Amino acid sequence: MAELWSLGSVRMYVIMRLRIALIAILAASLLSGCISSGSFVPSSLYFAARRLNHEAEASGSAYRYRAVSEPGGYALIKYRTVPPSPSPIPANLQPTTANAELRKDILAKIDAMQRAWDSDVTPTLLGVQPLGLSGGSFKEAWFIKQGDGAIRYVVTLTQSPKGGTDFEIEWP
Repeated sequence: MAELWSLGSVRMYVIMRLRIALIAILAASLLSGCISSGSFVPSSLYFAARRLNHEAEASGSAYRYRAVSEPGGYALIKYRTVPPSPSPIPANLQPTTANAELRKDILAKIDAMQRAWDSDVTPTLLGVQPLGLSGGSFKEAWFIKQGDGAIRYVVTLTQSPKGGTDFEIEWP
């Protein structure tokens, strides 16, 4: 027995099928992962960052979170959205132990960190205070010019097993 479909019935059938397909695609993307900062991250990490950002905003925190894909896995990055208040420049600053190339790399990373709070000023190293040796790593407090004062970053320098020096920077 042949069924006759009216044009209206066909249109409704097609719309219904498109809605089902759209819902299926949306559900699959939510269960598998999301695009964050231009890279694919698991949706659980993406939604964790969203939840933390909502809580940070509600509490008035100067920090936010970003889910990122990094070599070897994924990470939740905490970043500052407003600059810290500069402190007076200490009088006993010394040169860094970092060579010129490493100093340039560290300042480039600090520049990227400062751009998160819309700073367009290239960081200038005023000097460092040695903080000592800890677990095979050497720590220095770097003082970066900010207006009439300075912002302090703790930089950890570690000899890399691949050669050269690895570094980590703690936000102020």
